[in-house]
Amino acid sequence: LPRLKHSQLIVFCAKRFSVTSHYNLRVAVALGRIGCDHNCAQMLARCTRVWGCTSNVHRSSRAVGSATRLLKPPMGISARPQPMQRNMSGRSMSIHAKAEEDLVRVKVTGRPTLDDVQRLARGQRAKKRGTGSRGVPHRLNEDELKAFTVAKDKHYLVLKGTGVRRTRRLGNNNPAFNIYRQLCDVYGWPAIYVEKGTGSDKPDVVLVDTSPVRLKDPTDLQQEITAFAAALGCNKIEDPDEAEEDDSEDEGGASVSGPVSPGPAELAAIEADIEAQGNVIRELKAEGLTNSDPAVKKEVETLLALKTRLQEKMQEVEVAKQALIEAAEAEEADETLRLEGPVWMLKTECMRFDCPEGRPQVKALAAELAGKFCVVQCKKSSRGVALR
Repeated sequence: LPRLKHSQLIVFCAKRFSVTSHYNLRVAVALGRIGCDHNCAQMLARCTRVWGCTSNVHRSSRAVGSATRLLKPPMGISARPQPMQRNMSGRSMSIHAKAEEDLVRVKVTGRPTLDDVQRLARGQRAKKRGTGSRGVPHRLNEDELKAFTVAKDKHYLVLKGTGVRRTRRLGNNNPAFNIYRQLCDVYGWPAIYVEKGTGSDKPDVVLVDTSPVRLKDPTDLQQEITAFAAALGCNKIEDPDEAEEDDSEDEGGASVSGPVSPGPAELAAIEADIEAQGNVIRELKAEGLTNSDPAVKKEVETLLALKTRLQEKMQEVEVAKQALIEAAEAEEADETLRLEGPVWMLKTECMRFDCPEGRPQVKALAAELAGKFCVVQCKKSSRGVALR
């Protein structure tokens, strides 16, 4: 705490504790000298024990007012445990991950801020480097900007068709999809789109991308969304590419996971065979045979074959160890990208839903999904309830 002048402490004691008599004023002067040598909290405790603190304090001068503010006892900090909630502060937002039945908080530093998303939508550069990319367009035209403004309130974006612009540009050319994905990454909820069909052969569908949530395993969330859509009468459209990948994983089995390392038992058996073969050669030489004899040559060839086999197995062990190290590094890099990288570098996790009753059911499904999974947490403040 800051130190006060001796005269300020005397005025403070006289005003705060209503010192009127000459004797009490002398005591206040003595306590004021003590307060000059010690911190203000100790002086306040001494004064309180002598006279007791009064509720009303008259701040007649600037010095008395400053002294009163500086010498107030520190406010008590409540030890009541607060419920764990999602932090909606943008770039440093935290997500919850379930590990061994316990909720842990994982800090995500790669999320953009709402200001950067709005700047990207207008074609301006973001304040944080890496939030946008020249290879991934985010600038919206007039029609897309209107739809994006409406999507901020409805929490789902309506696209004309798939939203891809008809230009000669190669690669990702869907700025409306990209910028709304950035907006959902700010709050950490799934991106919901309504793709309006451009003809009778292209019906309206609902597209849900769970990558902005940044979950390590989005299977549970995707199953929950699928069940929620099925309860409303909408079916998930199976992607043929995903079906082929699932079949290849089932058929591949252990071959997909990497090289198989020989076990210690196999290596020990080969070493035992080499030791036994060496004993056979020693016995032949003990009988008087030399290396030029056919019997010794035959046994030496067998011994060399066993050693070659052991060397190959050891190389397989080294290759398997290197593969494990590379897999661990790749997993660590993916985890770092998931938590610290921008959302445009993450792989999309899209699901499409078909609604047989047409566009009204499509919009109803999108609204229900937004109300279920796109919820902004609130925090209590002294002026009421404020959105994070």
